[in-house]
Amino acid sequence: MIAGMRTIFLPILICLIAAWLFWSLSRPFVLARSLNMEAKPLQEEKERLIAENHLLTQRIKEMRTPRALEIEAHRRGWIKRGERRLVLVKPPADQKELPLLSEESSSLFSRMRDWARTRAAGVLEKNR
Repeated sequence: MIAGMRTIFLPILICLIAAWLFWSLSRPFVLARSLNMEAKPLQEEKERLIAENHLLTQRIKEMRTPRALEIEAHRRGWIKRGERRLVLVKPPADQKELPLLSEESSSLFSRMRDWARTRAAGVLEKNR
């Protein structure tokens, strides 16, 4: 009976030892694979940030010129002393045609001036 148990127990013990050895030897490879899978998105993010940093560094170099600073200031709505801000106003939806021209206004500039005066007068009357 003890000899029968040995014949069954010995193969089971060898299988258990082989499984433990396989598990313990493969564990570092499994961990390395999982770490590589976690690191891949981080590497991609790092590369994206490096590229973005490069672009921003270039933009900083470009923005250090006086002309670029002036353009950026105008884009943000700042004006220099002595400059005038031009505000464009959309015409109301109900007025679709230009005002009638005066007899003496023959040039394009004169017609534009007359139109702007009548529009400005209309806007001023609305705001009162």
